[in-house]
Amino acid sequence: RLEIVKTLLARLNDFPKDWQPQTRYDQLIDEAFGLKASKVTDELNKLSQKEIEERYGDELVWSGFGNRNLLTPYFEFKNIVEKLAPKPGTLMVDLGSGLGRQGIYLGLTHPEVRFHGYEIVEERVAESSRAAQDLGLSNTRFSRQDLSDTQFKPEAADFYYAFNPVSGATFLKIMNDLREQSVKHNKPFTLVLAFSKDVDQILRDNTGFEEKKIGRAHV
Repeated sequence: RLEIVKTLLARLNDFPKDWQPQTRYDQLIDEAFGLKASKVTDELNKLSQKEIEERYGDELVWSGFGNRNLLTPYFEFKNIVEKLAPKPGTLMVDLGSGLGRQGIYLGLTHPEVRFHGYEIVEERVAESSRAAQDLGLSNTRFSRQDLSDTQFKPEAADFYYAFNPVSGATFLKIMNDLREQSVKHNKPFTLVLAFSKDVDQILRDNTGFEEKKIGRAHV
């Protein structure tokens, strides 16, 4: 099974760097990972808006979307990781890890790098954790966490990744958390973003970050 997974990941560059041509190929990779992405997404989409609000309040959970529009393509992860070139022992934290694609990809291609994904939707956390465990990814873990919780701060890390994971107000809180952790632990970090207009405005209003573009993402 791992040989099939490695073969599929090695062929990512054989496809156009666009979301649409990659969709079916990404589904094959999910299946090879044993990641039941469609099942989890379909179950979440069955919930009413009232049920969503009761569970998650005002936080973004991206219900009502199909996986083609919801999940980041694997070639995006490949591009980002290649540009970051993480060293052995470094830690990447995913702020809104969804179904865990980023962590599973990183765990398979860079097992020397540690990964911790935070996700508010319990079903996504359970599925990504199960798939990572089945693949024997000892340096990859996922936790159920509401990032808006004022009592919570992500741990100090070398890299943070966020793809439109939270509301604008929560994103501002997270930015302040990361700054605080960096100063407290004297640890510089890189934040990789693919963001919405709300987040873009927050970044413009809160200086102190050096920005450059990596494909569709910003750091």
